[in-house]
Amino acid sequence: MLASVPLSRPHAIAVGSSGVYALDSWRDTVHRLDPQTLRTTASLRLVLPYEIAPGDDAFLPFDIAVGRNAVWVSTARGALARVDLGVSRVAAMLRLHVKGGEIAVGDGAVWLAQGLRGVYRVDPRTNRVSARIRIGPATGRLAVDRPLMGGGNVLAIGSWTQGGVLTGRRGVARIDPNRNRLEAVTPLASGTLAVAFGKGSLWSARVGGSSVERIEAGTGKVIGRFSTDDVSALAVAGGHVWTATRDGTIRRLAAP
Repeated sequence: MLASVPLSRPHAIAVGSSGVYALDSWRDTVHRLDPQTLRTTASLRLVLPYEIAPGDDAFLPFDIAVGRNAVWVSTARGALARVDLGVSRVAAMLRLHVKGGEIAVGDGAVWLAQGLRGVYRVDPRTNRVSARIRIGPATGRLAVDRPLMGGGNVLAIGSWTQGGVLTGRRGVARIDPNRNRLEAVTPLASGTLAVAFGKGSLWSARVGGSSVERIEAGTGKVIGRFSTDDVSALAVAGGHVWTATRDGTIRRLAAP
């Protein structure tokens, strides 16, 4: 470990060249930390404007992502905030239809998981939703809960539904960001998943399971399966695939 710092109630973090950013969902606050010293250099309390939540301005931050020119924070109350990199002000606030939503930034856009509504594309030049990409027919859509950038595509991970009810089946949809078009959907293991992208592939493991699958981003084919124990988290970094277990063990997989 190179450095550490205590934070009160960290809910989600994002890291970019401009700093480390952390959410305090209890106090509706986003913090900026210096990446070298880990000292908090700025904090900003987020509030919802009256037109989005009349009479109750609690923001309830859900997820955070950092791009080239802004920090993006979603809320459990149907909005997306654009915050400047120095965390001094809210530059824009977008009204959304779905509560919460994880965020990914890439290919000149902000991508937001919106459940049965699929994935929203936000144009950072206009701070407006420029595309809405639904996955599957109305009778059985993929309810997207997490977007990832990988292999030149947007990878939308979610759960299949039937008549609006979750079935327990999971999948990952590949979206072409140049045409905002669904390319294909690949089945994933059912249940709660740990996922990560790296080495040109999507890596997926059932939380509590004993194997990790390597999925080719361009085709959706499973091209490798690796044994491990009791996966709780997954990461790809430094040319290696890493897993964490619920008892605190970190493992590096023998994956090419």
